[in-house]
Amino acid sequence: MKGSKLDGVINQKIEMWRTKNGQEANGTSIRNLLCHLHQILWQGAKWQEVELRKLITPNDVKKNYQKAVRVVHPDRVSKEGAETRLIAERVFEALNNAWRDCEVKEFGVKR
Repeated sequence: MKGSKLDGVINQKIEMWRTKNGQEANGTSIRNLLCHLHQILWQGAKWQEVELRKLITPNDVKKNYQKAVRVVHPDRVSKEGAETRLIAERVFEALNNAWRDCEVKEFGVKR
């Protein structure tokens, strides 16, 4: 799948979701990813849109992050089609990276 046409298309979609239309910006944090997660997920994914106002406290962010990674965890989509598995894998990676950044920058976790 790496290097395939599908891989390229999905990588482009993920990059547009992860950034603001391809531009690194202040709004590309874990909160932004969670607010826009519904836009990148596949049909039938068990995820409800989360508004920014529901991601104010660190606990709110953590709770929604944990819900999101459960939805896209590779073990949970292992029986799905190639496109769904690829999207889930890339989203899982992006969410985990954004969460680690958030823990350090916002919550003061030392790594």
